[in-house]
Amino acid sequence: MVSIVNFLLLAYSLLVLLLSNEFISASRNFYSLLLYGVEHNIYFLFNDIIRAFTPSILLPSLDIQSTGSWFNKIYRVENDFYGTSGWGFSIIGTGYLVGGWWGIILITSIYSFVLSILYNMRIKSVYWYVFYLLAFTTAIYVIRGDMANFLSQVFKIGGLSILILYIAHQFLKKGKNNYARS
Repeated sequence: MVSIVNFLLLAYSLLVLLLSNEFISASRNFYSLLLYGVEHNIYFLFNDIIRAFTPSILLPSLDIQSTGSWFNKIYRVENDFYGTSGWGFSIIGTGYLVGGWWGIILITSIYSFVLSILYNMRIKSVYWYVFYLLAFTTAIYVIRGDMANFLSQVFKIGGLSILILYIAHQFLKKGKNNYARS
């Protein structure tokens, strides 16, 4: 009986530790958006999409920042939030910036749509399966990020990795076939 209680206490402590460290920043900044208010603007979504697919080297000249960057550099300063660690941002906060409650629905719909397409494609080949796994793990991580992080990590990092893997695999198959013929 004592070992079951100890196990439950340990499991509870680990769950509290996980939720208080990883997800507190996402909920804290969303709460601050609700409490202090913010002007909703669809251009936050467009900026995140441009930032996600544009090479980083071009971004300083375009003066485009993600919603997470806006939150840390402008919103926190305007509202006198102190400290630099543990703030992060949230995918839900991005939605709220885009269009209030309707923006949350829009952002989570895009988020879910990308994951559902990749989920359905996973049975077509091992490449799609690995791409889906990369996207799924990214989706969990990006709960405390913004839409630019999600799209960039899924398509630029995950997609490029799978493309390189596919090209290398095709190249090695051709080399193997040429070697077998000689």
